[in-house]
Amino acid sequence: MFLIMQRCSSTHPLVLALKYQATCPLHFFQKQVCPHGCVQQGDLSYALAVYDGDPATRQWAENLEGLMLIAEAAWQEEDTAYKAGLWQHSAEKTAPDGKTFASDTGVYAIINQDLDGRHGVFLQLGFAQADRNDIANYLGLGFVHQGGFFGRADDTIGLALARWI
Repeated sequence: MFLIMQRCSSTHPLVLALKYQATCPLHFFQKQVCPHGCVQQGDLSYALAVYDGDPATRQWAENLEGLMLIAEAAWQEEDTAYKAGLWQHSAEKTAPDGKTFASDTGVYAIINQDLDGRHGVFLQLGFAQADRNDIANYLGLGFVHQGGFFGRADDTIGLALARWI
C-alpha cells in the first residue's frame, strides 16, 4: 500500500489517495505509459509514492524503519518508454565502514524499447550515495519476450545482465 498523488482528469483537482499496488508499472507492450494511479498528461506521466521503509516487517514503525519516498516521471515516444526518478529512504543508514547517516538517497533512469510487440530490450541506470552503500552505481541490460508459452499470451520471460559500475 502506498500514498500517491493522482489527478483523475483535467476537470478534477489533484487528490491524495491510498493505492494497493506495488508500483506504477510501465509495461513493454502497452502504449500507455502509466496505466494505474499516476498523473498522466498525454505521453507524460508522473507519480509520487510513500512506502513503508521495511515492508518485510508487516508493521508500521516509522521511527525504526523510516519511509521510502519515490518521485518518478515517465514519457513515451513511439515504441520507446523513458523513466527517470529519485528516491529517499528516511531511516538511519549504517554504511559499510560503520558510519551512520540520517537517510539514503539515489536517482535512476530506465529505457524500455518495444521491438515488435512481443520482444523488447531495456536499459537501467541507478546511482546512490557512495559513502553509505556497498553498490552505489548500477547498470542493467536485458531482453524480454512476451507470449507464446503453452497458449498463455500474457506470460513474459526475460534475460538480463546486471552490473555495478
